[in-house]
Amino acid sequence: MTQKTIRPEEDAERASQMAAQVIEEASSSGNEQEPPKVDPVPDGTVDLPGGLHTIHGFVREAEVSEMTGLVEEKISKPGLTKNIGKFITELVHACTVRIGDDENPSKDLIRSLCIGDREAMLVGIRTATYGNTFDLRVECPVCRHEYGLMYELDKDVPYKRIEEDEHEFDVELRRGKTARMRITTGYDQEYVAGLESKSVAERNNEMLAKVVNSIDGEPVISVNQIKALGSSDIRTMLVELDERQPGPQFEKVTQECPSCEEESPLVVSLMDLFRG
Repeated sequence: MTQKTIRPEEDAERASQMAAQVIEEASSSGNEQEPPKVDPVPDGTVDLPGGLHTIHGFVREAEVSEMTGLVEEKISKPGLTKNIGKFITELVHACTVRIGDDENPSKDLIRSLCIGDREAMLVGIRTATYGNTFDLRVECPVCRHEYGLMYELDKDVPYKRIEEDEHEFDVELRRGKTARMRITTGYDQEYVAGLESKSVAERNNEMLAKVVNSIDGEPVISVNQIKALGSSDIRTMLVELDERQPGPQFEKVTQECPSCEEESPLVVSLMDLFRG
């Protein structure tokens, strides 16, 4: 049987009726195929687990964008990758749309964020660039079994959130002393990361000299004041500083081995996040 062809330019009304009929029959057919599901593009909004005081008040939200090829070139310079603090500042600055109401924030504003907020924004940039998940090859530290797994940033990583009044805190030291401290910021991170020629103990003392505001009410203005403290007090302050830091808690992620069923830490570094 020969099927008659209707040309729209010859009979527009009839062609329109036939097209409508085809669509109706397809939609009522039991064999219709569902459209493919497409993952939604992240909107780039990041909740700041620490928060920041700005001229507009205390803010809890930032917006980031994906990393472009131009940004990737910029952050791959050899000198920059030697200082993790500066590396994070450059990457976050290049990909931040706004912090609160501050659009295109300056590097100084990025540096004033606490480390946990900077890491939360890195997670947001990673998600906007490559997605929320990535595959890992893991070796069990107990039985040495090697296996693969899918790491999901929104489900696997716990976050610690602090309130506005928790950016500064008191730490009880020995002999009845009290240290007044604050949360570590990007400024501190850049400074200490630049002391690669110094020992771990020296870098720790320099860090504490930055974040300890006072000891028994006396302002800390020199690293020598930290060095004069007992090793136990220094360790106490370092532990307290680490435990109070907000942000993604990568070190608390664990995984059960499918072979021996032993649970062990699943260590992921910030650099691991940017493997496509």
